[in-house]
Amino acid sequence: MTSVILIDDEPTITETWEQLFRAKGFDVLGHARNGDEAFCLYKKSMPDFVIMDIMMPKFDGGYGIEKIKTYDPNAKIIVVTAHHEMQLAEKIRRYEPVAVIFKPNEMDFLFEIIKKSKYGKAMLQDRIYY
Repeated sequence: MTSVILIDDEPTITETWEQLFRAKGFDVLGHARNGDEAFCLYKKSMPDFVIMDIMMPKFDGGYGIEKIKTYDPNAKIIVVTAHHEMQLAEKIRRYEPVAVIFKPNEMDFLFEIIKKSKYGKAMLQDRIYY
């Protein structure tokens, strides 16, 4: 079973994501509300994937991604963000996420990305999806 942690400052989003991920057979190991909590949860649970928003108060997703990738360079992180600025996507790219997906998105699309990348299968070259 593929494990995930869900990171977003909006509780309704992580609750909805959790229901959808569980319905698809994923093991949801927990949620966090900012990048610092994400890092602590990652160390504790060591999931297969991190699903992370970028724009969050206090410690944003960039902070969380940097901490997680420093701790575990092989961490598989998928960024899901409502902010469609390409500058933000380019900034995120340096952390080598599995993908950057812009909200709103089809959850089946997100599940397909996880399925394809679980065993290191190649993704689209730029890893940015609309």
